[in-house]
Amino acid sequence: MKKSLIFLIFFFSNLEAGNIQDYETEIFVSDILSIITSTNQYKKKINFTIILDDIPNAFVNEENELFISTGLLKYTESYEALLGVLAHEIGHLEKFHIFKRVDSIKKLDKINKLSNLTVIAGSLAMNRTDVLINSVITKQYGIQNYMQSFSRDQEREADYYAIETLNKLQLSTKPLVKFLNFLERKSIQKGITNEFYKFSSHPIYKERYDFISNAKSEKLKNFNEKLNIRFNFIQAKLFGFTSNDENEVSEYLNKDFQMYAKSIILSKESKLKESLKLLNNLIKKNPNNYFLYETKGDILYAGGYLEEAMLFYQKSNQKNPNNNYVQKRVFDIKFSLIDEKNKNDTLKLFQEYIFLIKLYSSNNDFKNKYKKLSKSAKKFYWLEYFIAEEKYLNKEIQKEEFILKIKLLKNKTKDLNLINLINKYINA
Repeated sequence: MKKSLIFLIFFFSNLEAGNIQDYETEIFVSDILSIITSTNQYKKKINFTIILDDIPNAFVNEENELFISTGLLKYTESYEALLGVLAHEIGHLEKFHIFKRVDSIKKLDKINKLSNLTVIAGSLAMNRTDVLINSVITKQYGIQNYMQSFSRDQEREADYYAIETLNKLQLSTKPLVKFLNFLERKSIQKGITNEFYKFSSHPIYKERYDFISNAKSEKLKNFNEKLNIRFNFIQAKLFGFTSNDENEVSEYLNKDFQMYAKSIILSKESKLKESLKLLNNLIKKNPNNYFLYETKGDILYAGGYLEEAMLFYQKSNQKNPNNNYVQKRVFDIKFSLIDEKNKNDTLKLFQEYIFLIKLYSSNNDFKNKYKKLSKSAKKFYWLEYFIAEEKYLNKEIQKEEFILKIKLLKNKTKDLNLINLINKYINA
């Protein structure tokens, strides 16, 4: 049970299963994307999601959303390689590849059945969705070759964008080449050869090696050691939470980062004492890394040490007050410890964490807790809202009746948080 619990604490914040919500990883990826966009003067906002998938991949879809797998974060050797891969994806966005591909598909005859198929621009890694798209298009006479040629040109253009970005930043292309070597080895292990790539939208690896070698700059390198250390800590955390193989940890991580991953693995094995010993040594070496305190809070929380966990969550939050995932965990702990009969305590807790409502409005566990707090704190308009919403979601009342009820509530209350929540439903 504890193994599952610590896994869930880190990876899922009850927003969407399969997506990771981790503040440290999110701000790091945001920083990398900011470097790429500012270097290329790309002005549009990029929304991204980190998905739980051990296969290294990143891709953008027709909504211009960027998806990054945990495998990509784990297996890229340094932040330079990750930056190169993500620059490749932004290249797809800046060059309007998705729009061109969608527009091209719409203009082709006899493929109306593809209108509901999500069109994806491939990652620097092999895009598995190409197999799905190609298998459908194969039935449309002559179209497959057209689309493959079109996509390959886009992939080469995105490759060039990535290399050009690294050159502008005076960063080495060697880690990117090593990552491609890694992908090629993994492909061979799975029985995928160069013959496959003749029928894929991606250029074969040798072509990409030659391209990178010919395009790289000989400028002085501008490697950011601090940024890479941040990346290494994230990699260690990901290995710890997604792997139970200490040999794999030893293969991809070194020194303190090995220690970090192993401390998490030990905690999943309910070896709390050994886990905390390693983690405490790491905290002594890195007292300013407040994300280590968050991990310690996760381990203690999973072990049932709620009040101790809360102390480390709060310590982490001193440095990262915008980490709402930690705020949610502290709320959960306080809720479990509160005396619901004490109106003052429940009212204080209700008011202190009301800002989380808009972030967790689709989280049933969170809403049920706030429903109980509403009753204890005598927040009857909120209670009325939660009851009406519950009936609507359980299909006990129709949408029209639900909207009517919450509109009446909106007219009665002056609580802006409740009004905003109601407006979200009304305007949907």
